[in-house]
Amino acid sequence: MSHNPFRSLAAQYLHATLPEHRRRTTPVTTRVYKAHFKLSPSQTERVWVKLGQSVHGGNHYYRTTDTPPQILRFQADIMPEHLLWTLHYMKHYATEEHTAVLFGTTTKTFRKYFWAVVHFLTILCDDLVSNAMIRCTTSFA
Repeated sequence: MSHNPFRSLAAQYLHATLPEHRRRTTPVTTRVYKAHFKLSPSQTERVWVKLGQSVHGGNHYYRTTDTPPQILRFQADIMPEHLLWTLHYMKHYATEEHTAVLFGTTTKTFRKYFWAVVHFLTILCDDLVSNAMIRCTTSFA
């Protein structure tokens, strides 16, 4: 099993209730990882890299609904664990309260970062669709 930062991060969350000696010796297999996050650790890492590339250099940010609103920027404020939170929620559709407890945060914090990651994923999707359309139209021209 190769080292992947997302696999290690997942182990922190998924093994939090295990005794200390078991946490160090129980690996998060790809099968277990995918059961929680839908993607494999390497796919998750690729999504993270693609997200960074799609918002890099652009004026992309997420404005929260807090009063006063906060501005969240990718890789400055959005961390890899926030992507895991989002993937887990999208796979299981548990309540926000349940997911927040699983990841050791408050519902308010979970909601703020979940929606920020969803926002950045839509930018990635727009970028992927635009690039695919450009390739598609240029190949037919």
